[in-house]
Amino acid sequence: MSSPLGPAFWRLYSASAASNLADGVNRVALPLLAATLTRDPVAVAALTSLAFLPWLLFALPAGAFVDRTDRKRAMAAANVVRAGALAALAATVLTGTT
Repeated sequence: MSSPLGPAFWRLYSASAASNLADGVNRVALPLLAATLTRDPVAVAALTSLAFLPWLLFALPAGAFVDRTDRKRAMAAANVVRAGALAALAATVLTGTT
C-alpha cells in the first residue's frame, strides 16, 4: 500500500527532522562544551551569544545567492559544509587539541 503523501514528502520530512534535531543538539552541546573548557560564565555566555552571529551576518546575502541558484544543489552544498564543520569540531574535541 502506497502512502497518500508520497515518497518525496517523506524524504523532505526526514531531512527536515534530522536538520532540526542537529540544530537542537548544537544549541545544547555548544554551551556545554564551552563550560567544560572554561569556568568563566561571561565567556560561556559570550560564546553562546556569538553562535548567532553568522545568522545575522550571512542570512541576507545567502538568501540573495540562493534565489539565483539551483536550490537543490545549494541545499546539498550547505549540508555538506555543515557536516564537515561539525566533523572537524568533533575531531578536535575527541583528540583534545585546542
